[in-house]
Amino acid sequence: MKVMFGTAALLLCIISHSAHGKEAGISERDGSDLIREMNTTQIEIDFATAPIKSKSDLQRYLRTTPESPLSKLPPKIRDNFVRSLVFTRHGLASYSYLGLDAVSTTELYAIFSLFGQQRYLSSIPGLKANNETEKSILFMSAMGGGGGENTTDEPPIQNSYCTVDGPDSWCTYEYGSACNAKCK
Repeated sequence: MKVMFGTAALLLCIISHSAHGKEAGISERDGSDLIREMNTTQIEIDFATAPIKSKSDLQRYLRTTPESPLSKLPPKIRDNFVRSLVFTRHGLASYSYLGLDAVSTTELYAIFSLFGQQRYLSSIPGLKANNETEKSILFMSAMGGGGGENTTDEPPIQNSYCTVDGPDSWCTYEYGSACNAKCK
């Protein structure tokens, strides 16, 4: 995590100090493109390495992995979370975040890594950093998600869930849920 933070900090320094960036042969536009490309690559890596990309993956995972990061959630919260998961052909599109603050940020990072969604932890209300690692997790999550030309890098919309109707899907209001770009 410290290496990731160091790399991001270095890139931000290069970009923010354009004179130094120009000396290094990196223009402001090149630096922005580099960060956007790094974000896109990280999103692709997160999704490619995620063991759960669909409802059938989830069912198989729950059946074959009784001691998983999901088992850290209290039973009622885990059941609510699992029931709330909506998948599209692009992966996890929405989930309920109610009660997820019952576990540590580190445990929640492990849970969201199952779906390739760990970069969006900072969008979950009520999360706290209890140590330096968790501060880094929340910092990188806040830095990584959102904006840019890559629509898969938009942060989840709070208080909405993904409604799927055949080939169409859209985000609909629901308190305590989050709908992301994979819904569209």
